[in-house]
Amino acid sequence: MKMDLHSFLEAFKEEVIEVKKKVNLEQIGALAAQAEDTIVFDQIEGYLGFRLVDRLFSTRKAQARVLGCKPTEVVKRLADVIRKGPVPLKEVEKAPCQERVFTGKEIDLSLLPVVRHTATDPYPYTTGFAVHRNPAANQYNAMYPRCGVLSRNEMVTSFVTPTANRILAQYKASGKPMPQAIAIGVHPAWELAACYSYPHEDWWELELFETITGEVGEVTKCKTVDLVVPADASIVIEGYVSLTRTAQDGPNPGPNMLFCPWAQEMPIFEVTAITMRKEPIYRHHQTTPFTDHQEMPRLFHEAILME
Repeated sequence: MKMDLHSFLEAFKEEVIEVKKKVNLEQIGALAAQAEDTIVFDQIEGYLGFRLVDRLFSTRKAQARVLGCKPTEVVKRLADVIRKGPVPLKEVEKAPCQERVFTGKEIDLSLLPVVRHTATDPYPYTTGFAVHRNPAANQYNAMYPRCGVLSRNEMVTSFVTPTANRILAQYKASGKPMPQAIAIGVHPAWELAACYSYPHEDWWELELFETITGEVGEVTKCKTVDLVVPADASIVIEGYVSLTRTAQDGPNPGPNMLFCPWAQEMPIFEVTAITMRKEPIYRHHQTTPFTDHQEMPRLFHEAILME
Protein backbone atom coordinates (compact mmCIF):
# COMPACT_ATOMS: atom_id res chain seq x y z
CA MET A 1 0.00 0.00 0.00
CA LYS A 2 1.33 3.45 -0.91
CA MET A 3 1.70 5.58 2.19
CA ASP A 4 1.62 9.17 1.04
CA LEU A 5 -0.73 12.14 1.32
CA HIS A 6 -2.05 11.57 -2.21
CA SER A 7 -3.14 8.00 -1.44
CA PHE A 8 -4.55 9.01 1.94
CA LEU A 9 -6.81 11.69 0.43
CA GLU A 10 -7.87 9.35 -2.37
CA ALA A 11 -8.89 6.70 0.19
CA PHE A 12 -11.17 9.18 1.98
CA LYS A 13 -12.28 11.35 -0.96
CA GLU A 14 -15.97 10.66 -0.23
CA GLU A 15 -15.62 11.97 3.34
CA VAL A 16 -13.59 15.17 2.99
CA ILE A 17 -14.71 18.63 1.90
CA GLU A 18 -13.54 19.25 -1.68
CA VAL A 19 -13.50 22.80 -3.03
CA LYS A 20 -13.39 22.48 -6.82
CA LYS A 21 -13.75 26.16 -7.73
CA LYS A 22 -10.65 28.34 -8.04
CA VAL A 23 -9.78 30.08 -4.75
CA ASN A 24 -7.52 33.07 -4.09
CA LEU A 25 -4.60 32.25 -1.78
CA GLU A 26 -5.48 35.16 0.52
CA GLN A 27 -8.84 33.49 1.27
CA ILE A 28 -7.40 30.12 2.34
CA GLY A 29 -6.74 31.09 5.97
CA ALA A 30 -10.32 32.19 6.63
CA LEU A 31 -11.87 29.26 4.74
CA ALA A 32 -9.71 26.67 6.47
CA ALA A 33 -10.51 28.18 9.87
CA GLN A 34 -14.25 27.84 9.15
CA ALA A 35 -14.13 24.25 7.84
CA GLU A 36 -15.61 21.54 10.07
CA ASP A 37 -13.62 18.64 8.59
CA THR A 38 -10.64 17.90 6.34
CA ILE A 39 -10.75 20.36 3.43
CA VAL A 40 -9.04 20.08 0.03
CA PHE A 41 -8.70 22.99 -2.39
CA ASP A 42 -8.32 21.68 -5.95
CA GLN A 43 -7.37 24.99 -7.59
CA ILE A 44 -5.48 27.98 -6.22
CA GLU A 45 -5.27 31.12 -8.33
CA GLY A 46 -1.75 31.59 -9.69
CA TYR A 47 -0.48 28.17 -8.52
CA LEU A 48 -1.16 25.76 -11.36
CA GLY A 49 -0.68 22.11 -10.44
CA PHE A 50 -0.94 22.58 -6.66
CA ARG A 51 -3.70 21.27 -4.45
CA LEU A 52 -3.90 22.34 -0.82
CA VAL A 53 -5.21 20.46 2.23
CA ASP A 54 -5.94 21.42 5.84
CA ARG A 55 -7.81 20.13 8.91
CA LEU A 56 -6.35 16.61 8.94
CA PHE A 57 -6.55 16.39 12.75
CA SER A 58 -9.03 18.94 14.06
CA THR A 59 -11.87 16.48 14.81
CA ARG A 60 -12.03 12.99 16.30
CA LYS A 61 -13.40 11.79 12.97
CA ALA A 62 -10.36 13.16 11.13
CA GLN A 63 -7.94 11.76 13.73
CA ALA A 64 -9.56 8.32 13.42
CA ARG A 65 -8.85 8.29 9.66
CA VAL A 66 -5.14 8.69 10.36
CA LEU A 67 -5.09 6.06 13.10
CA GLY A 68 -7.33 3.54 11.36
CA CYS A 69 -9.82 3.28 14.20
CA LYS A 70 -13.23 4.53 15.33
CA PRO A 71 -13.47 8.15 16.59
CA THR A 72 -14.25 6.84 20.09
CA GLU A 73 -11.04 4.78 20.09
CA VAL A 74 -8.53 7.51 19.17
CA VAL A 75 -6.94 8.03 22.61
CA LYS A 76 -6.82 4.31 23.36
CA ARG A 77 -5.18 3.69 19.96
CA LEU A 78 -2.57 6.38 20.66
CA ALA A 79 -1.78 4.84 24.03
CA ASP A 80 -1.21 1.54 22.21
CA VAL A 81 1.20 3.28 19.82
CA ILE A 82 3.19 4.61 22.78
CA ARG A 83 3.34 1.18 24.43
CA LYS A 84 4.58 -0.49 21.22
CA GLY A 85 7.17 2.24 20.66
CA PRO A 86 9.43 3.12 17.71
CA VAL A 87 10.52 1.08 14.69
CA PRO A 88 13.69 2.04 12.72
CA LEU A 89 13.13 3.86 9.43
CA LYS A 90 14.31 2.60 6.04
CA GLU A 91 16.52 4.88 3.93
CA VAL A 92 15.83 4.85 0.17
CA GLU A 93 17.67 6.51 -2.72
CA LYS A 94 14.99 7.38 -5.27
CA ALA A 95 12.23 9.38 -3.63
CA PRO A 96 9.08 11.11 -4.94
CA CYS A 97 9.97 14.24 -2.94
CA GLN A 98 12.94 14.82 -5.28
CA GLU A 99 11.27 14.46 -8.67
CA ARG A 100 11.90 18.21 -9.15
CA VAL A 101 14.92 19.95 -7.63
CA PHE A 102 15.52 23.72 -7.46
CA THR A 103 18.91 25.04 -6.32
CA GLY A 104 20.94 28.25 -6.71
CA LYS A 105 19.13 30.95 -8.69
CA GLU A 106 16.22 28.58 -9.34
CA ILE A 107 15.17 28.78 -5.68
CA ASP A 108 12.02 30.86 -5.34
CA LEU A 109 9.71 30.41 -2.36
CA SER A 110 7.00 32.36 -4.19
CA LEU A 111 6.51 29.25 -6.35
CA LEU A 112 4.78 27.66 -3.34
CA PRO A 113 1.22 28.54 -2.24
CA VAL A 114 2.32 29.67 1.22
CA VAL A 115 -0.64 31.03 3.19
CA ARG A 116 -0.91 34.22 5.20
CA HIS A 117 -2.89 32.91 8.17
CA THR A 118 -4.44 36.12 9.47
CA ALA A 119 -4.56 39.78 8.52
CA THR A 120 -2.11 40.45 11.38
CA ASP A 121 0.66 38.27 9.92
CA PRO A 122 3.60 40.27 8.49
CA TYR A 123 4.19 37.60 5.82
CA PRO A 124 2.93 34.18 4.69
CA TYR A 125 4.04 31.22 6.81
CA THR A 126 4.76 27.57 6.01
CA THR A 127 3.66 25.05 8.62
CA GLY A 128 5.48 21.80 7.79
CA PHE A 129 7.62 20.07 10.40
CA ALA A 130 11.33 20.80 10.67
CA VAL A 131 14.03 18.12 10.81
CA HIS A 132 17.18 18.75 12.87
CA ARG A 133 20.01 16.60 14.17
CA ASN A 134 21.85 16.88 17.46
CA PRO A 135 25.55 17.03 16.40
CA ALA A 136 26.85 15.65 19.70
CA ALA A 137 24.59 12.60 19.96
CA ASN A 138 23.86 12.19 16.22
CA GLN A 139 20.20 12.19 17.29
CA TYR A 140 17.41 13.43 15.01
CA ASN A 141 14.66 15.76 16.20
CA ALA A 142 11.43 17.10 14.73
CA MET A 143 9.55 20.25 15.65
CA TYR A 144 6.66 22.25 14.23
CA PRO A 145 7.73 25.84 13.55
CA ARG A 146 6.01 28.47 11.48
CA CYS A 147 8.46 29.69 8.84
CA GLY A 148 7.76 33.16 7.50
CA VAL A 149 8.78 33.91 3.91
CA LEU A 150 11.17 36.89 3.87
CA SER A 151 12.46 36.66 0.28
CA ARG A 152 12.87 34.15 -2.54
CA ASN A 153 15.46 32.19 -0.51
CA GLU A 154 15.14 33.26 3.14
CA MET A 155 12.64 32.56 5.90
CA VAL A 156 12.34 33.22 9.62
CA THR A 157 11.93 30.05 11.72
CA SER A 158 10.06 29.96 15.04
CA PHE A 159 12.28 27.97 17.39
CA VAL A 160 9.48 26.80 19.63
CA THR A 161 10.78 23.75 21.54
CA PRO A 162 13.48 23.33 24.22
CA THR A 163 15.12 20.49 22.27
CA ALA A 164 15.46 22.53 19.08
CA ASN A 165 16.88 25.45 21.03
CA ARG A 166 19.43 23.18 22.73
CA ILE A 167 20.52 21.88 19.32
CA LEU A 168 20.80 25.44 17.98
CA ALA A 169 22.93 26.36 21.01
CA GLN A 170 25.30 23.47 20.22
CA TYR A 171 25.77 24.70 16.67
CA LYS A 172 26.36 28.25 17.91
CA ALA A 173 29.01 26.94 20.30
CA SER A 174 30.75 25.08 17.46
CA GLY A 175 30.43 27.97 15.00
CA LYS A 176 29.01 25.65 12.31
CA PRO A 177 25.78 26.48 10.45
CA MET A 178 22.80 24.39 11.54
CA PRO A 179 21.17 22.27 8.78
CA GLN A 180 17.39 22.27 8.66
CA ALA A 181 14.80 20.69 6.36
CA ILE A 182 11.07 21.50 6.28
CA ALA A 183 8.82 18.64 5.12
CA ILE A 184 5.43 19.65 3.67
CA GLY A 185 2.65 17.43 2.35
CA VAL A 186 3.48 14.06 3.91
CA HIS A 187 1.21 11.22 4.97
CA PRO A 188 -0.49 12.52 8.15
CA ALA A 189 1.01 9.69 10.22
CA TRP A 190 4.41 11.39 9.78
CA GLU A 191 2.87 14.60 11.12
CA LEU A 192 1.35 12.83 14.08
CA ALA A 193 4.66 11.13 14.90
CA ALA A 194 6.47 14.48 14.67
CA CYS A 195 4.19 15.84 17.41
CA TYR A 196 5.34 13.28 19.99
CA SER A 197 6.99 15.24 22.81
CA TYR A 198 7.26 12.87 25.78
CA PRO A 199 10.91 12.06 26.78
CA HIS A 200 12.60 9.92 24.12
CA GLU A 201 16.35 10.27 24.43
CA ASP A 202 17.50 7.40 22.21
CA TRP A 203 15.05 7.50 19.27
CA TRP A 204 13.47 9.90 16.78
CA GLU A 205 9.78 10.83 16.93
CA LEU A 206 9.33 9.88 13.26
CA GLU A 207 10.20 6.27 14.13
CA LEU A 208 6.60 5.95 15.35
CA PHE A 209 5.40 5.99 11.71
CA GLU A 210 5.35 2.21 11.26
CA THR A 211 3.74 1.71 14.66
CA ILE A 212 0.92 4.06 13.59
CA THR A 213 0.42 2.76 10.05
CA GLY A 214 1.72 -0.81 10.00
CA GLU A 215 3.85 0.14 6.98
CA VAL A 216 7.61 0.75 6.80
CA GLY A 217 8.58 4.40 7.16
CA GLU A 218 10.83 5.41 4.25
CA VAL A 219 13.18 8.40 4.38
CA THR A 220 15.70 9.80 1.92
CA LYS A 221 18.79 12.01 2.12
CA CYS A 222 18.37 15.68 1.33
CA LYS A 223 20.15 17.13 -1.70
CA THR A 224 22.10 19.97 -0.06
CA VAL A 225 22.13 19.26 3.70
CA ASP A 226 23.12 16.19 5.73
CA LEU A 227 19.61 15.26 6.91
CA VAL A 228 16.90 12.77 5.96
CA VAL A 229 13.21 13.48 5.34
CA PRO A 230 10.12 11.36 4.56
CA ALA A 231 10.52 10.08 1.00
CA ASP A 232 6.83 10.64 0.23
CA ALA A 233 6.83 14.39 0.99
CA SER A 234 5.28 16.70 -1.58
CA ILE A 235 7.73 19.51 -0.83
CA VAL A 236 11.00 19.79 1.09
CA ILE A 237 12.74 23.09 1.85
CA GLU A 238 16.43 22.58 2.69
CA GLY A 239 18.97 24.99 4.09
CA TYR A 240 20.89 26.31 7.07
CA VAL A 241 19.80 28.22 10.16
CA SER A 242 21.92 31.34 10.60
CA LEU A 243 23.80 31.51 13.88
CA THR A 244 23.80 35.32 13.98
CA ARG A 245 21.06 36.74 11.75
CA THR A 246 17.48 37.13 13.01
CA ALA A 247 14.17 38.58 11.83
CA GLN A 248 10.80 39.34 13.39
CA ASP A 249 8.58 36.32 13.93
CA GLY A 250 4.95 37.13 14.63
CA PRO A 251 2.55 38.42 15.79
CA ASN A 252 1.84 34.79 16.63
CA PRO A 253 -1.65 33.38 17.38
CA GLY A 254 -1.14 30.89 20.20
CA PRO A 255 -3.31 28.26 21.90
CA ASN A 256 -4.49 30.86 24.43
CA MET A 257 -6.46 32.59 21.61
CA LEU A 258 -4.32 35.72 22.00
CA PHE A 259 -1.48 36.98 19.82
CA CYS A 260 1.04 36.27 22.56
CA PRO A 261 3.94 36.76 22.55
CA TRP A 262 3.30 39.61 20.14
CA ALA A 263 6.57 39.35 18.22
CA GLN A 264 10.04 37.91 18.75
CA GLU A 265 13.40 37.89 17.02
CA MET A 266 14.02 34.43 15.59
CA PRO A 267 16.78 32.87 13.42
CA ILE A 268 16.84 33.35 9.66
CA PHE A 269 16.66 30.16 7.60
CA GLU A 270 18.86 30.40 4.46
CA VAL A 271 17.36 28.11 1.81
CA THR A 272 19.75 26.02 -0.31
CA ALA A 273 17.21 23.87 -2.17
CA ILE A 274 13.52 23.28 -2.77
CA THR A 275 12.58 19.77 -3.88
CA MET A 276 9.11 18.52 -4.74
CA ARG A 277 6.93 15.94 -6.41
CA LYS A 278 5.60 16.49 -9.93
CA GLU A 279 2.04 16.86 -8.60
CA PRO A 280 2.51 18.36 -5.13
CA ILE A 281 -0.13 18.75 -2.45
CA TYR A 282 0.63 21.73 -0.24
CA ARG A 283 -0.14 20.95 3.40
CA HIS A 284 -1.33 23.99 5.29
CA HIS A 285 -2.39 23.99 8.89
CA GLN A 286 -4.08 27.15 9.95
CA THR A 287 -2.47 28.56 13.09
CA THR A 288 -5.62 29.87 14.70
CA PRO A 289 -7.59 28.33 17.61
CA PHE A 290 -9.60 25.11 17.22
CA THR A 291 -7.73 24.02 14.08
CA ASP A 292 -4.89 21.49 13.63
CA HIS A 293 -2.57 24.02 15.29
CA GLN A 294 -4.01 23.04 18.68
CA GLU A 295 -5.22 19.48 18.17
CA MET A 296 -2.02 17.98 16.75
CA PRO A 297 0.24 18.60 19.79
CA ARG A 298 -2.58 17.65 22.19
CA LEU A 299 -3.13 14.14 20.87
CA PHE A 300 -0.23 12.24 22.41
CA HIS A 301 -0.66 14.21 25.64
CA GLU A 302 -4.22 12.90 25.89
CA ALA A 303 -2.94 9.33 25.63
CA ILE A 304 -0.18 9.94 28.19
CA LEU A 305 -2.68 11.48 30.62
CA MET A 306 -5.08 8.57 30.14
CA GLU A 307 -2.31 6.07 30.92
